[in-house]
Amino acid sequence: MSTEESTLNGLLHLDAYRLALAKNRQWAIKTAEEDPSLFPKLAAAQHPEILWIGCSDSRCPETAILGLQPGDVFVHRNIANVIHYNDMSSACVIEYAVVYLKVKHIVLCGHTSCGGIAAALANKRLGLLDSWLMPLRHLREQNLYLLNDLNTSEAAEKLAEINVRQGLRTLKENSVVLDAIQERGLKLHGVLYDVGSGILRELDVAESVDVVHSRIIAFKTLRAEMREEEHEMIPYCLDSGVGIIPRSPLARGVLPTPRSTKTSVHAHTDVPIGFTVPTRDQDVDEQIVVVWRSWRERRGSV
Repeated sequence: MSTEESTLNGLLHLDAYRLALAKNRQWAIKTAEEDPSLFPKLAAAQHPEILWIGCSDSRCPETAILGLQPGDVFVHRNIANVIHYNDMSSACVIEYAVVYLKVKHIVLCGHTSCGGIAAALANKRLGLLDSWLMPLRHLREQNLYLLNDLNTSEAAEKLAEINVRQGLRTLKENSVVLDAIQERGLKLHGVLYDVGSGILRELDVAESVDVVHSRIIAFKTLRAEMREEEHEMIPYCLDSGVGIIPRSPLARGVLPTPRSTKTSVHAHTDVPIGFTVPTRDQDVDEQIVVVWRSWRERRGSV
């Protein structure tokens, strides 16, 4: 029996985790032999040109299906590739990729046979997932006229496509993304991965220059209005015993740039403005609502 056959027989008796570790060693050795400069280059820095936002599904490994190498793609994945306004994880990934890595492309990828899409269509109760999938269920309700005439498989693929398009719209409301589009030509792409064939289908999501320009102008106008309002709100919030951080991760760019704010009691250094943080033993949501309503009432009476 050859050494290779002996090694293979040994691997067959390993559980999934041990098998993965053994295959990692084989892969690392083979990759280093084929491209001796790859790992030293990756150890020095990363320079990906693509930010990939996809589904956590095990059948959709972005680097593999793109035929690329480690270091080529910066990645964020979640169930059903949903872009939530208040998801700190995806917001941090997007900002890091766009501002610091300066990726040239953002690819939002949905796929066929998606469990999250199927759950949204079935409207079953799923515990914690119910909250996460709520945007998908809203999309389903908004597009019933398109989905009702389709069979289950077709409806799932159509909703997956609609979800990608909605995600791209959400990304285009992120000022970090908008600034990069305007300043250095960042490109956004929507694709759908066919699990049954391994093929990516590119969705037509192109917009005219005029549409992009109008969005940027509208967003900058909103940013200025919110900045003026929040300049009034900051002292009131601090006097109420709360600090200030982003109201929503994806809305952070709408708000004033980070700055130092201090009171005699609290010191908050370099905090972006917008959302409240409790500084005493009180429920977060309760304190936010109390302070916000109080400030609104005070502002309205002036």
